[in-house]
Amino acid sequence: MFDTAHIAGPAPTQLQLQCAVILLDLYGWLRAALPRSPQLAGIVPLVVQAVRLYRAGQHEMCVAQAQSVIAIINAGRPGVPPV
Repeated sequence: MFDTAHIAGPAPTQLQLQCAVILLDLYGWLRAALPRSPQLAGIVPLVVQAVRLYRAGQHEMCVAQAQSVIAIINAGRPGVPPV
């Protein structure tokens, strides 16, 4: 889990942590997948929107957005590894 000792302010909520983990997973997946599958670049704006929601403190909407991105990725595109 995350070390939150260095974060000022209240401790992150479970939903905030869930969103952060999903975004980190998506980031790692995109870094690995985009060079091999540039056609996936259209997903990037959707991930950026999820990051904006996270930064705005709208963690429930962030999780929903990130999960919809994962569903799009995992929809069975040939040659694209699942998230």
